[in-house]
Amino acid sequence: MINISVVYNRAMDYGIAIDIGTTTLGATLVTLDEGRVLREASRLNSGRMFGADVISRIQASNDGSQMLLQDLMRSDLTALLKEPVVDSG
Repeated sequence: MINISVVYNRAMDYGIAIDIGTTTLGATLVTLDEGRVLREASRLNSGRMFGADVISRIQASNDGSQMLLQDLMRSDLTALLKEPVVDSG
């Protein structure tokens, strides 16, 4: 579970779009009423240590690294999501 604290602004609702790529993860914080981009953030996908492509990661998962891959993704997403939320001021 990812726990993120957000200060709620009653005048505006926000959304976060997440892109999980094989090399990088991206997040974009937007206003839901206008779709205005407030912040963007990206970071390297730590799962790349198991290979550059999805098939290599599936094989690593099948070979016993499933929990480690999950933990790496959870950690990456937590760090990624905290960045735009915190910086949105």
